[in-house]
Amino acid sequence: MRVLVGCFALVLCGTVAANGKKDEMIDPAKLVGKWTSKGWENEVLELLKGGKLVMRRTVGGKEAFDGTYTFDGNKLTVVAKPEGKEDKSTVTIKKLTDAEMVIVAESGKEVVMVRVKDK
Repeated sequence: MRVLVGCFALVLCGTVAANGKKDEMIDPAKLVGKWTSKGWENEVLELLKGGKLVMRRTVGGKEAFDGTYTFDGNKLTVVAKPEGKEDKSTVTIKKLTDAEMVIVAESGKEVVMVRVKDK
């Protein structure tokens, strides 16, 4: 479970804007849904209405844990509770559309998360 949290913590870390431009306004309604990123297709971050979230991992059996999120301007703060321990991360969202969310790691590396479509 720590590996899962570590992967998403890596993705959802930092608050750095990559190009120095003023951040565009983000529509918080577009956050709601299931998200994954290339290379982590078996790990899904689901943001639910009301500020709740579920993280799921389907490799080696299904594992899931709950948490919460808040959104202010273009900052997304995620509080996950794997194994009962709180893990908090804040990220600035660079771009959010119906299909993808672009975030920038503290290192400056952009990570593109794509919406998972229900089957």
